[in-house]
Amino acid sequence: YLKLEFLNIPERLNLIYKLACPISSASSLRGYFGETIYSRFIEDMLVNKFRDFADSVNPEWFLRKLKKRGRSRIFLSERLGYLSGSFDLFLDRIVENLKNNSCTIQTDSSVEKIIKSNNHFIVKINGKEEEFDRIIFTIPPDEISSLIYQLNPEYADKIKKLKYMSNITTLLYTKKNLTDFYWVNIADRNIGLTGIISQSNFVKYNSAGFFTYISIYLPEKHSLLTKDETEIFQYVMTELGKMNINLTNNEILDHRITITRYAQPLYFSNRDLILNSLKTPIKYIYIINSHSILPEDRGLNNIIIKARNLSETIESQN
Repeated sequence: YLKLEFLNIPERLNLIYKLACPISSASSLRGYFGETIYSRFIEDMLVNKFRDFADSVNPEWFLRKLKKRGRSRIFLSERLGYLSGSFDLFLDRIVENLKNNSCTIQTDSSVEKIIKSNNHFIVKINGKEEEFDRIIFTIPPDEISSLIYQLNPEYADKIKKLKYMSNITTLLYTKKNLTDFYWVNIADRNIGLTGIISQSNFVKYNSAGFFTYISIYLPEKHSLLTKDETEIFQYVMTELGKMNINLTNNEILDHRITITRYAQPLYFSNRDLILNSLKTPIKYIYIINSHSILPEDRGLNNIIIKARNLSETIESQN
């Protein structure tokens, strides 16, 4: 940060202080950082992630994110943990424990309808009706809304209004390393990428190539989300070229593209915290998804904490 030439020395020091020791809340990020720092540094990062919503995002979300990152450091040293073998190991163990406790997991199944019957629910799954005493939704708000509308139209309408960003992630496996850094947030609205995450700069793999994630956040109805993988890949290569990151076909060993429709919940006001309590007005129906974590930023750590809270809530209601 001391090398940022577009800020003078006092502004650089002010930026470092406010990033390292953020307050809990502010009426606006422009007021908190000051006009120069905000317009030359913060604003473009927000635009690259939130697009048209950049000016509407609640400052509390951003400041909480800074505070969390600040707590991960000891002086200038970053403390980061990564599960060796990926988070799949954690999920696999959960599945194993569930099956060992006689739980049934149905995949590739469509929930078509939910009807309340006394203190039970009749759920139509793949054309077949089954009875359950509790329902926990972990899917996007708009999908939940359509399933519970008959049970509570007013509540269904409220959660249907919740907004979120979608994401396209391109995982590149290349002969050369694309950056010297682990995580790069792109603060240039002329570049249509949100971030470049070099996993190989964080975790050392016994491989000949380098793994890099290219992240793009988009509004849920953005046209790029409808493109095929070839078009998306070409778009990513073009945008990387704007950063002087140019790759030949021989330098790209492999790649994968993942589209996540419900990726980043949007937090504008207290109205968007409606799922934070986990419980719903419909007795024995619960919701836990990325909106449940607000005002904290989404993340696997936060969702695990919320899941534990939900488990305790259900236990107390038995």
